Amino acid sequence: MEHPDLLSTDSVAICIDTNILIEFRALGDLPWSELAPAASAIRVIVPTKVSAEMDAHKSSGGRLRKRAVDFSRLAARLESNGYAPITLRDSKPLVTLEFGPLFKTKDLDGELFDLDDADNRIVAEVFRMAQDIEDLTFMSDDGLPIRLAHHAGLPVVRPPVSWRRPDGPDERDQQIADLRRQLGPQPELFIEFHDGDGETAFHTLQYPPEAICFHCAARVAGSVLAAYPEIPRHQLEARHPSALIGTGVFNMPFPTRLGEVTAAHLDDYKSDYREFATQVQAWAYGLPVVFSRRGPITIVRLLAGNKGDRAADRVHLEASLTGPFRFLDIDDFRELGDGFIRPPDEPTPFGPLASTASYLPTETRRVDLFYAQDAPGESDGTTMISWRCEEFRQDSTSSIVMLIAADRADAKGAITVRMRGGDLAKGATLTAALRTAPDPSMVPFHRYLRDRLELVPERFSRALRKELDLAARACTCPTGASHNAPD
Repeated sequence: MEHPDLLSTDSVAICIDTNILIEFRALGDLPWSELAPAASAIRVIVPTKVSAEMDAHKSSGGRLRKRAVDFSRLAARLESNGYAPITLRDSKPLVTLEFGPLFKTKDLDGELFDLDDADNRIVAEVFRMAQDIEDLTFMSDDGLPIRLAHHAGLPVVRPPVSWRRPDGPDERDQQIADLRRQLGPQPELFIEFHDGDGETAFHTLQYPPEAICFHCAARVAGSVLAAYPEIPRHQLEARHPSALIGTGVFNMPFPTRLGEVTAAHLDDYKSDYREFATQVQAWAYGLPVVFSRRGPITIVRLLAGNKGDRAADRVHLEASLTGPFRFLDIDDFRELGDGFIRPPDEPTPFGPLASTASYLPTETRRVDLFYAQDAPGESDGTTMISWRCEEFRQDSTSSIVMLIAADRADAKGAITVRMRGGDLAKGATLTAALRTAPDPSMVPFHRYLRDRLELVPERFSRALRKELDLAARACTCPTGASHNAPD
């Protein structure tokens, strides 16, 4: 549920329900710009009844107690600050936290709300605060408080599902799992970055070189055309003699049987291949524009594995970003070439006798492979993506590729990857710094492309890698005009 006024408001005031503090990520870590993209400041207000409910959870167990302890730390900061608002995050948008007023029962609307009920009391406090705070919005993820707020005419917003905390065991379940791990074989999960050493790794986002030279473009186009060569006409005629019927100087045109290959089909194939070659060359010259259209980018390659002596079940892998960064769908780049640059198919007979076996589905979902669960499906990306594997077997590894873009040229932040499985699998966490380079890449374009072949259509990447791995090729790119030595 999206409140339309939040989309264009510069300063946003939000009253939160108790479930926001329990079920969702820390207030300072939430991507508030997803909810209010134009806001420069987010004012988060905790009603008195919400504060009382969080204090009561200190005597609970597991997850509730942990959330209550986290809230107590925020309350202590407010106390030290004389109950003036405290800053949770100082980057855009600025996020502050404060307690709502200490209302007495007589200050609240007892006719509109049942003040003995907790949900009614919370909404009643928000309703009263809305009389003093213009455009105050109530945030909740529970049905009854939202219904009460609507009935009272309060603006309401639900937080996005992606803001939720990952589901996990509470403290008592974790203690049981720790004891089980001591009793026998167990999985041992690990994650590492291909391009770094543990938590000291960092990744730089950068614009591509501004241009590609004739030599590099010719290498790119030539390798694709070599992987999909044109079939000579004499070979096609040898395979399909029907294409020769009626084509001689002294032969009269004679209709072929339905479905057979004709000379016209071979003419169409030749014309289509010429169009394919033209498209490949245009695509090669346009790669700098394709790669730069989403801002500074980088590819992060992750290796996930199980080096234990037992398979891990229900393995969940999650990557999240902090700072002005977002994950992009790699297919968004691949499809720019994949959608229209396709070699023509060899002419083949068609009709009722033609085989349809190639159209039958053959691939089934495997339990031992990772499949995307939360992916960047929107055009502007997302700050969290995840994968799931039902049975991650011992001594197995899996490579995960992520594409990250920056919202501005001077961005700094981090990527955090968490991996967890069933009760017997101990989780792993990995963090790497992210930063943007101020200038476009200064390497020749063929070297830039070689390190980012995941961004081209998959059917081209093998041929391109084979070609771009070759050393001592001519290059006159603006940033590498003298680069004729091995890479």
